[in-house]
Amino acid sequence: MEINGKSVVAVCAGLLAFFVVRAAMTPHTPTAEEGKQAVAKTMAELQEKAQARGGHESKSDATAGAATDMATRQLADAPAAKRPALAASQFIGFYYVNSVVMRDVCQAEGVDIGAYVEAFRNEHTAEHARAATLVQAAGFSEDQVTGALAANRGQVQAMIQQTMRDTAAQLGKTTVKEGCTIFAEHPAIVANARKLSTMSPGMWKAFMAPG
Repeated sequence: MEINGKSVVAVCAGLLAFFVVRAAMTPHTPTAEEGKQAVAKTMAELQEKAQARGGHESKSDATAGAATDMATRQLADAPAAKRPALAASQFIGFYYVNSVVMRDVCQAEGVDIGAYVEAFRNEHTAEHARAATLVQAAGFSEDQVTGALAANRGQVQAMIQQTMRDTAAQLGKTTVKEGCTIFAEHPAIVANARKLSTMSPGMWKAFMAPG
């Protein structure tokens, strides 16, 4: 079985994390509420840009495309010295959503994807260690990133639910639960398809092999 790893949550979670951490790099360290507001503002801009794309794309593809465009532009516009830490923050958002929030969404559907979470983490051991080192050196914590995403849990969960529908659709199915079941029954295959180095090689290179 072959699973396409492309999903709206992969790029959106990283994009949201980027804006939170970019704010944390300013002289004023944002509060949890300011981080929440930054995520909400980014989501509104993202939805506007997705709608403007038009064409024959599905809603998920339009949102993922808009998020990819925004994340790529913002990373390219950042000072070169800050890019590794900012890209690392994008990874942390991606890692948190896949290993924590996605698990909770599927659990609510009565599906245990613990084996997928373990496989996903194993695929990203080096990336997680590198990202944690970079963000700490930049003066902020992983908790700042995940906390802002957790504060906007409803919007993040909606993205995950769409990811599960997209995954289910690849096998002719439709529901969130059916998508979760694919993650549960084929954890290694799905985790391999969702490797950051494959899904977003630019982001991966920016913090794993900069220069």
